[in-house]
Amino acid sequence: MAILVYCQVEYSQVLSIQISIYFNAFGLAGEVSVGNRRGEVQILKDILSLCLNGMRVTHLMYKANLSYSTVRRYLSSAIEKDFIKIVKNTDGSAVYFTTEKGKLVLMKLKEVESVLA
Repeated sequence: MAILVYCQVEYSQVLSIQISIYFNAFGLAGEVSVGNRRGEVQILKDILSLCLNGMRVTHLMYKANLSYSTVRRYLSSAIEKDFIKIVKNTDGSAVYFTTEKGKLVLMKLKEVESVLA
């Protein structure tokens, strides 16, 4: 049995709750942004965008403007959630690609960003 609860809230509060529910559904948590610094969600969005056509760790560090340890932490999390996959080249180097699930998350994050803008 479903129970409906009605209360008066501002649109921004409803949107914030919907965004939080969406992020939690995909295992995303963290700040959207803090001042001029990028939040965890923005960093994830940047990494997913950069890996669409494949990217090595070093290039990802420079393009995303992140330290090696930060990139490794985000990549590990994204790989665990199946947002990114690793493809090994014949020379042994690893290239990171955004998966279909990652593309879906990226698309949804862009939709949320456009609503908030």
